[in-house]
Amino acid sequence: VFRDAGRGLALDVFIKSPEPGGEQRFGRSLALNDTGDTLAVGSRGERLRGPGAAYVYRRHDEEGWSLDARLEGSDGSFAPDPDEFGVDVSLSAAGDVVAVGAFSESTPARGVAWPSNADGESKGAVFLFRRVDGAGSLASFAQPPNPGGGTFFAGAAAPWPDGRRWAVGGARAVDEPD
Repeated sequence: VFRDAGRGLALDVFIKSPEPGGEQRFGRSLALNDTGDTLAVGSRGERLRGPGAAYVYRRHDEEGWSLDARLEGSDGSFAPDPDEFGVDVSLSAAGDVVAVGAFSESTPARGVAWPSNADGESKGAVFLFRRVDGAGSLASFAQPPNPGGGTFFAGAAAPWPDGRRWAVGGARAVDEPD
């Protein structure tokens, strides 16, 4: 994380993956909230390491930056078909809602807010986590409105400032929703 030092950028803190070993693609996606005190970091994993994760760091004036939450979603699929959870991360303006994309998500229906995906096809999904008592709690989950897979849905997400609306992209979505 860099800060404006008046005559250029100066390193404020170097944050590395809290998970040891391997290429985890930690930092491939990043988001800061409007006040710059909350940082979300995507770590989409890799074919040999697993499904991916997202990390939320908070800056405290006295102590600096600290890990606030490790977020996981999806069904936890490992190689050879990980979900790419963490491919994109976005934060609401206040930093209390985090959107995490998983463009290879293929979870079948399994409980609260999970839509039916009985065919197990990689449709992609966006997961919204809300900060509750200092921890990330899954608030909602959405898959593309189009049937079929391979849309790369949730490869990108952008929030409305209050975190109640999100624009979610699908790089290969070609059909309008039914």
